[in-house]
Amino acid sequence: MAQAVSVRDLWKSFGSGWLWGTRNEVLRGIDLDIEGGSIFGILGPNGAGKTTFLSILCTLLIPDRGQIRVLGMDVIKRGSQIRERINISSGNANFLWSLTVRQNLTFYAMLYGLRGRDRRKRVDEAIALFALQSCADTPFDQLSTGSSTTRKSSF
Repeated sequence: MAQAVSVRDLWKSFGSGWLWGTRNEVLRGIDLDIEGGSIFGILGPNGAGKTTFLSILCTLLIPDRGQIRVLGMDVIKRGSQIRERINISSGNANFLWSLTVRQNLTFYAMLYGLRGRDRRKRVDEAIALFALQSCADTPFDQLSTGSSTTRKSSF
């Protein structure tokens, strides 16, 4: 069976300190192959780079260097085609939960290639379509998660 994921010499670091004077290496020279149809888990302590690694595979982050292919496609050159076929769901998605509804929509619109006025227009249209004006600037983690007290909507 074909490789679902192929990673060669993957490196990723993040800047920190005054004007990013210090680089913190998170991933260092990772090589990995995952065969299509297999079930694979990534385990490690907090700060080990699991979310960073998965974010690169899902094209949410750009690696510093390395060759990464998902479903046979290069994550840099074919990111939009990869995003059409996969997604990520994290049990600890702190970044997205800290953003407002509008910021979340803007973030995902950027991932799908929308830019400038067109992106702002589409975000505003989505907010209006789903009647989210009253909570558009509310952080996502302060919204209802669908408890029984949540009002029902008929879309």
